[in-house]
Amino acid sequence: MSTSIILGQTGNSTDKEQTAEVVLNLQVGSSPISFDAPGLRYRFFLHPDLAIRASLLASLYNNSEVIYDVGDRTLTGTKDQNNWSMGIGLGIEKHIGGVGKLQPYYGGQFVFGTGGASASGTNTLNGFVYVKDGQYENSISGAYSFAVNLLFGADYYI
Repeated sequence: MSTSIILGQTGNSTDKEQTAEVVLNLQVGSSPISFDAPGLRYRFFLHPDLAIRASLLASLYNNSEVIYDVGDRTLTGTKDQNNWSMGIGLGIEKHIGGVGKLQPYYGGQFVFGTGGASASGTNTLNGFVYVKDGQYENSISGAYSFAVNLLFGADYYI
């Protein structure tokens, strides 16, 4: 689920020229609701129903967990995980007839991203099972991605 907060806009819902927005993604599903991947989006309207868009996305995730021994829960280990990513997107969107202040759209976007991750643990060899004096460390840096996204959404103008 993605929620956009419009920071600035010239014109109104039927006579718009450009928008700058903050995008907040709220994760739902198997995980508790959490805030993830804040982003900025800029749209320039070439025509009242056609806009080009540029997006800047960023994500940072840090997590620490305690690992318990199956037989003796007083024996513990730790697992630490850190992930980061950032991306730049360019695309186009076509706005279709809306109702009142609700303006649906569809489009496409190319996204280039990069990121990295690291994980480490004490008293474990894999981050899941307690192993006395076990230790591991793993990292990935310089991972790259390219995506083509289909867009479906709606703007609501207050």
